[in-house]
Amino acid sequence: MSLKYHDMIKDLPDCPPITGKNITTDSYRFVFNDINHKNNFLPALIITPKRINSKIFSEDRMKCSGYALSLFNTLENAIKRYVKLQKSVRNIKKTIGDHIASGLIDKSDGYVTEPNKHGHFDLHEFDDVHLKNKFSVIYDLSGD
Repeated sequence: MSLKYHDMIKDLPDCPPITGKNITTDSYRFVFNDINHKNNFLPALIITPKRINSKIFSEDRMKCSGYALSLFNTLENAIKRYVKLQKSVRNIKKTIGDHIASGLIDKSDGYVTEPNKHGHFDLHEFDDVHLKNKFSVIYDLSGD
């Protein structure tokens, strides 16, 4: 099955990582309250392509991750990461949203990486996947 953003990752070594699996798992993602917001289900480097030249994406491994969807394995882990990001990213609400959506990723959606110690994992989506239909906004991070 073909991957979204194949042309961007085809020359990156081990992308998606060979440890990626087709699994079914609960997932949580930072989103805007409007589930139809154009950026809700786009990877960081698709939303802002010029970021590929930034320090954070200097390694091929991080470039690969930048073309995947960033997800978390629990609501609690997503909240903890957002709180940490708020301290260093001034306009985070405008960049990645101020809500969390939950959805079930399944084997037909793409390759999932192993969650790190903070519960973060990447999803390298297959071409015809439309996650918006599988997610619901469940948590308001705005503090309003």
